Amino acid sequence: MRISKAILTIVAFTTLSFSALPQSQTPIGIRPQPPEGKGIVALKAARLIDGTGAPAITNAVVIVTDNKITAVGDAASVRIPSGARVIDLGNVTLLPGFIDAHTHLIGRVLGDPEGDMSTVKDYESFGAILGVLHARDTLMAGFTSVRNVGASGRFDDMALRKAINEGWTIGPRMETAGHAIGITGGHCDENGFRPGVAEQTPLDGVADGPEQIRLAVRQQIKYGADVIKTCATGGVLSEGDAVGATQYSFEELKALDDEAKKLDRK
Repeated sequence: MRISKAILTIVAFTTLSFSALPQSQTPIGIRPQPPEGKGIVALKAARLIDGTGAPAITNAVVIVTDNKITAVGDAASVRIPSGARVIDLGNVTLLPGFIDAHTHLIGRVLGDPEGDMSTVKDYESFGAILGVLHARDTLMAGFTSVRNVGASGRFDDMALRKAINEGWTIGPRMETAGHAIGITGGHCDENGFRPGVAEQTPLDGVADGPEQIRLAVRQQIKYGADVIKTCATGGVLSEGDAVGATQYSFEELKALDDEAKKLDRK
């Protein structure tokens, strides 16, 4: 466990040190610079795992030029450019940043006792504020890219992605889906309340029939979705539907897929 934590921390430390500006040094009211590295940095570490299945490299050196890794190898094979900033990390293991293809960074975490009522009790911007903390924690755990497949709040995941990309806060690269799209009362619906409370529309991802579904896809993409997420069956954590039960019909699911493909989204 200690080794695992050390590995993950170093990944995040590397990303933070050379890809993002320290927010404490950003003057109030002045727009920060985008989190893109400048100059040449040489990282030295006891070991490096490159993710290809090859044996670990000992006495590792990684050269980062501006915003790209330009050389990786052992100290004997990689020349450190003149004028590079050299950081010796000591007895640690470097490895590529992890990718999590299914995250929900916005809003309360699973198991939060306030979670079930958050839709009607939390302020609308509260989930986005929590997302800032979750993005930071995700990056510090070593995940440098995530795919956020469905968010509470209206497009708070887009807002978080923008804040990270522009350097206002730290976090992983984000691929966002906006609202997950599903049937009324299904796994993607915030159901369980009386009629008239927290009712949702295609803009919020609740859509029935091919035409509503096409509208929902178009709306997610209009407001910045990189990918389209749908709930094809019932789920464990949603009220009122059966786990594994088919929700969209073939014609509905095909309409969703066709519209996403037409607009160049997966």
